[in-house]
Amino acid sequence: MDLQEVIKTEEKLAVSGYVIERTARCMKQALQKRLAEERAGITADQWILLDLLSAEAPLSQYEIAAKSYKDAPTITRMLELMANKGLIRRMVDKEDRRRVNIELTAKGHKKHSETLPIIRDIRATGYENLSDSDLNELKRIMDTIYRNFEHHKNGKHALL
Repeated sequence: MDLQEVIKTEEKLAVSGYVIERTARCMKQALQKRLAEERAGITADQWILLDLLSAEAPLSQYEIAAKSYKDAPTITRMLELMANKGLIRRMVDKEDRRRVNIELTAKGHKKHSETLPIIRDIRATGYENLSDSDLNELKRIMDTIYRNFEHHKNGKHALL
């Protein structure tokens, strides 16, 4: 590969990373704005945890951090705020008393149900003018990029 091809490849990779980051931020900002307009009482990041706990609870704080790709201190603060709002409860694990499991309260489940239509609407706005085939291709590409990073995460070519 000559120098011009290398430069073009690097430019494509830089643009791709930028486009992914820009799109993710735009989606999150749109969601945050809409949640505020609807007076939902939660943030976009709290929605992620609500949705995760709605699908997979109970989970430990470590599992929540791993599944949401957020660091432990951030998860600690978010869970504290959610507990203060009565959306989650912490329970000592019956089999391992050192472990604390987290699950949604009835209020948390209600909040999830109330905000799910908002989330779906925001996603529909973002996916306007995309066919099912486009969305499937997007998912395939994003999954491939994700797997590439996961594959290299702990290897000698660690990228993260």
